Amino acid sequence: MARNILAIGPHFDDIELGAGGTIIQHIKKGDNVTALIISPSDYSDANGKAIRAKDTAVKEGKKAMDILGVKNIITLDFKTFHIQDNEELVTAILRVIEKEKIDFAYISWHADVHRDHRNVSKAAIMAARHVPNVLMYCINWYESFDSFKPRIFSDISSTYEQKKQAVNAHSSEVKRTNNTWIKFIDSASNYYGLKAGVERAEGFEVIRLKYPF
Repeated sequence: MARNILAIGPHFDDIELGAGGTIIQHIKKGDNVTALIISPSDYSDANGKAIRAKDTAVKEGKKAMDILGVKNIITLDFKTFHIQDNEELVTAILRVIEKEKIDFAYISWHADVHRDHRNVSKAAIMAARHVPNVLMYCINWYESFDSFKPRIFSDISSTYEQKKQAVNAHSSEVKRTNNTWIKFIDSASNYYGLKAGVERAEGFEVIRLKYPF
């Protein structure tokens, strides 16, 4: 039976980086996948200089989602770097969960260095409190007081190249970071694959997981 999957990304590119290979697998199985993007993902530097225009972020994001195979994309209008864990955000996420009858959610990691990632995670955990399956994915490589410690692994050996194409669709950001994104997903998928005994894998921390997976 097809599952109703919700992948929540604080910004365009987050889902692709942390769970892209697994999302592709859900689609290939015939599951109904909804991508909820909290911010249009435009932002400026500390001096107010525009780094990523809204039109660019949305265009690249939709291209990436098309590569993953996601057709149902919902974009909210919370401002990048200013996303708060509050009732407005919880309610916005809950509306999607109820409308799409979600039974499996992928959300950003609650202890991420990026404040937007943390706040979206906390709001999503609240909004998805009745969703039977909730997993957290890691978006970046930065360390703080906590470390991402996945205990569930998804074999993405057959979908990694498609995931990589989706990440590369964010060409302006890949170029700005000098391909660090690609180095990250290459290294992480190899490392998690070694842990899981497969060629490449994505790792997840568990909030809730109803057996069987």
